[in-house]
Amino acid sequence: MNAANALLSPTIAFIPLLSGLVGYGQNFLKPASKVNFKNSLKEKKEGETRRLTMDLKTYFNKKTVCFIAFAFLMSCAKIVSPVGGEKDTEQPKVLGSIPTNESTNFATDEITLLFDEYIVLDNPNQILISPYMKGRPDFKVRGKKLIIEFNEKLQADITYTINFGKAIQDLNERNVLDNLYYTFSTGAFIDSARVVGKVNITQNQESAEGIMVGLYPINEDTLFKKEPPLYISQTNKEGQFEIKNVANKQYEMVALGDKNFNYYFDLPNEPIAFIDSVLDFTDTSLHQIQLQLFEESAPLQVKDIINDQYGKTLISLSEKVQTLNVNWLGEQALEDSIKIIKKEDKQNVTIWYSYKNKKNQALEILNGTAVIDTVEIDPPSKAIPDSLSFESNLLEQRTPLLELDTSLILSFNYLLDKVDLSKMEVIEDSILLEVQSIESTIDEENLVLDYQWKGGVFYNLSIPPNSVYDSFGQTNADSLFLDFKVRSLEDYGTLNVAFIDQDSLANYFYELTDKSGKKVWEQGTIEDSLLVFDRIPAGSVKLMIVKDENKNGRWDSGNYLEKQQAEKVFTSEPTTIKANWETELQMKLE
Repeated sequence: MNAANALLSPTIAFIPLLSGLVGYGQNFLKPASKVNFKNSLKEKKEGETRRLTMDLKTYFNKKTVCFIAFAFLMSCAKIVSPVGGEKDTEQPKVLGSIPTNESTNFATDEITLLFDEYIVLDNPNQILISPYMKGRPDFKVRGKKLIIEFNEKLQADITYTINFGKAIQDLNERNVLDNLYYTFSTGAFIDSARVVGKVNITQNQESAEGIMVGLYPINEDTLFKKEPPLYISQTNKEGQFEIKNVANKQYEMVALGDKNFNYYFDLPNEPIAFIDSVLDFTDTSLHQIQLQLFEESAPLQVKDIINDQYGKTLISLSEKVQTLNVNWLGEQALEDSIKIIKKEDKQNVTIWYSYKNKKNQALEILNGTAVIDTVEIDPPSKAIPDSLSFESNLLEQRTPLLELDTSLILSFNYLLDKVDLSKMEVIEDSILLEVQSIESTIDEENLVLDYQWKGGVFYNLSIPPNSVYDSFGQTNADSLFLDFKVRSLEDYGTLNVAFIDQDSLANYFYELTDKSGKKVWEQGTIEDSLLVFDRIPAGSVKLMIVKDENKNGRWDSGNYLEKQQAEKVFTSEPTTIKANWETELQMKLE
């Protein structure tokens, strides 16, 4: 017996009893209608009176019996919640389509897909149609049906593929029907050639997700800056792509981080990729391609100006220059109150100024004698500078750490003018050091303290008030304290890197970073097939190798119209460095 029958069984069993009770009431009252009154008119009237009384009793007795029966019925028929089943985890299934999938000689303007359950569309814009259509179809959901209505005339004798991506989901649980394809041909056959591949970001070799990949007919690749490709696809989260049902012809291949969603390359900051050779499908039906995505270098210009600190302006260029020069254009009387620092990277300039003029001042940034740009320095936004404060190069932990064989650096918020450390105290493992044993130098806003800091030893440093002065004449009102430990030699590990397939005539340089991208080793060049990093803090590191084609010591981007690829970058998988341990790593440079 199922749950529904069990629930109704008391009610069903009660029906005969209910019928009996009603029948009994009727039979009990029935003799009143058969009394034989023969004698006098009095008896006749008395009989009529009794009959009326008996009929009223019959009526009310029937009502009473029905009420009792109804009350009993309701007490038996308890309301309970329906018993639920397992959660639906199955994706919708296609039961059929009109026209059928892979139809040829397609001549209609509508497609209907029928599913086994009710569906919804999530973000129809992710649905890709190849070849590209300027007027996107309308996608309409009607219960268990998806209707596709075309808004433009289809091309003749070509195969179309509709990739629904993750757009189709069931109504109740939103289970996704992943990567459903519908294919049809306006010609007599279905084109079957295809290309598969992967797109990586050149500079870090990470997978590039959501990148458009397209095919142009040969000798029409310049249209990439004017029109969408003929065939299109999009990369998944692993950077993988597939273009199916391609006609057997020759094509150029491109990829694009399409920031304005118009399917062609028209913005200078859109990352792109392309291959140097032609994809020829006349002699093979499958190509496997690796694409390297890069962003073209912007024209030499001032990229960023930061005026967010009183008395300091930072200027960054879009790229390094051969000779970085600065020409002051502001008020002549203020020129002596500024200090211009040209960084060694030949790409950044720091301007310190101590004047309190409320007008904008200007200067020129030059590459040699050629003016790159004119920069305005905003007046200070505050009446007075902030109080003097500092940070250090200590690694923040429960006990701050200083790397072995490095200087202790205190970085202040303003350009330093002078320091007096004659009363500074440094305690080394409970022993007070002589101040003369510690060498101090000023480097812009940095106070550098050089000493043979001993590995594994604790230090306590204190600088009394009025010891450090900035360019505004401010000094430290309170004592400055630092407690730290120097990392011991046993805390470091060694990384031995062996290179495979190295081009003996090429130039390479490397960068070693931790998992956050911070440099743990200064950039250097590769001189041999073996590279040794003999003192690396324990943790995860990543090695990047750049094939330096023009020997300028930096990575250079490519150019699409000039058919110049970006310089190749090779990266290792994250590698764990253990303390007091040697780790081996092999890298292919091909």
